[in-house]
Amino acid sequence: MYKKIYKRVLIALIILILLLIGYSGLIHFGSKFEDGSPGVNENIKMSKKTGVFAAEYYVEGDSILVSNKTYIHFGEIWVEQKWTVGPLSDPVQKIALNSYANFCLYLEISENQKNKFENLFGIESHFFNRAGILNSKKKELGLQIVDGKYLLFDNYLKLPGNKEEYIIVMPSDTTEKSYIAMKWTKPKIIGKFYLIKK
Repeated sequence: MYKKIYKRVLIALIILILLLIGYSGLIHFGSKFEDGSPGVNENIKMSKKTGVFAAEYYVEGDSILVSNKTYIHFGEIWVEQKWTVGPLSDPVQKIALNSYANFCLYLEISENQKNKFENLFGIESHFFNRAGILNSKKKELGLQIVDGKYLLFDNYLKLPGNKEEYIIVMPSDTTEKSYIAMKWTKPKIIGKFYLIKK
């Protein structure tokens, strides 16, 4: 009798441990980062699974015209609360609200759009050496690579509004770029688009 109870308890513990490992693995698979590092999910599904999803956006008009000759498209666009990758017992650790950045907007560069973005922005070098995308404060979007997927990102203190404007720019003779602050001054505007909250 005791052997049967012991066996059942042992099986239950093994199943529980496997479930915990599987849950943590899903979360870590979505973030692709080590414990203690900033977390980022590779898509909306994982963002919702980890409990940090805040909102979904889309590009007004779907296509973005650049330099009157090239159309570019984004994949999924979403906002999630900033978080870090935690230990097995608490794999998703939300960052306490602060005065710097509490949310992050992600714009997915689809696989079939990589060549266009590479030609415009030089994404393989991890820096926008040619064109750049600026938010309303003239600050350049960053680039994050998660398991081979390219995500542009923009930090927000508060949840972004229902409509956010972005401009696509090229350097000109009078352009100055701050690689530390990621800000441009006097750039040449070659495109513009709006993100609309769903």
